[in-house]
Amino acid sequence: MDNTALSDNHRRAFNAVVTLTEKRLLELESILTRYERFGSLIIDLKNDLNGADRQRMIGLIGEIRTMLVEFSSRFSLPGDSRSLRRELYTTAGFLWEDLASAADHKFKGYGKLDPAVLDDVEKALEGMIAKVREIMTVTN
Repeated sequence: MDNTALSDNHRRAFNAVVTLTEKRLLELESILTRYERFGSLIIDLKNDLNGADRQRMIGLIGEIRTMLVEFSSRFSLPGDSRSLRRELYTTAGFLWEDLASAADHKFKGYGKLDPAVLDDVEKALEGMIAKVREIMTVTN
């Protein structure tokens, strides 16, 4: 295909689409494999896919990925280059924000809470925050 018909704006927009599409495909794969690797944790993910449906999903994800590569090649899209370290650091930063926000609110506005329970909750959150900080240190 003659790529001279694409403006820089179109190329950037198309590139954003393929980048986001690959990210969502990775999320789909992650959802499919999480249950098998870890079972139910806090989020009780019910595995209501039979083996045939699971294999079909994996096949469809692969087909979309192939189509995505062909689309990128056809329009000479540059794709995106990211650092795994940076992706992990950024995600850990969001996790830190979520936990720190929960700790900062101290569950006010929900009624009186026994100080011993509040202390236990704060210690648990602080412990998780400390581990997230360690992740951020490793990835920074």
